[in-house]
Amino acid sequence: MKFAFKSLVAAAAFVAVGAASAASPYTVVSGSGSLTFSTDALGALSTSGSVIRTDTPIGVGLPGAGAANSAVYTKATGNVALNFSDAEIEGSTLNSLSAADSLVNIRRTLLDDDGIPVGQRNVFLANFKVDLSSSTIFADVYSNTGTGTTLNSFGNLAIYTATIPGVVGGTGGQIV
Repeated sequence: MKFAFKSLVAAAAFVAVGAASAASPYTVVSGSGSLTFSTDALGALSTSGSVIRTDTPIGVGLPGAGAANSAVYTKATGNVALNFSDAEIEGSTLNSLSAADSLVNIRRTLLDDDGIPVGQRNVFLANFKVDLSSSTIFADVYSNTGTGTTLNSFGNLAIYTATIPGVVGGTGGQIV
């Protein structure tokens, strides 16, 4: 499961838009961006019986429970839009952006031999943070085996690292 999950998430791409302007020093402490799952990742998720959800408000027992979810998933494009609520700035350098109360649920429905749903498995990615210096996206990772079951925490993990680090100024803040 760990290897398969990492492979699926690694197939995603991330673009931060509007958070870092060309002006220096940076004074912007909010912005937006998106996490776009590749066609291959979406196909693998669909084949496994999994769907991506960004329910609002965030469900009971999850990080940010009761808050409006700042992540919004659009199925047609495979895109998760994020609103950044905090930035880490050192001098005139924008180091990272964080999206509080952001939660993505990758849910897999389990079926019996007759195709009847008999359970579900969930992987939750919460509180996204983008480290612009290393071009790495972090999230708090959790899982459970359905409604009313124990929420297991795996901590704050790097879920995507670009193989070629992005540059904040000349690329408009995009991590390619």
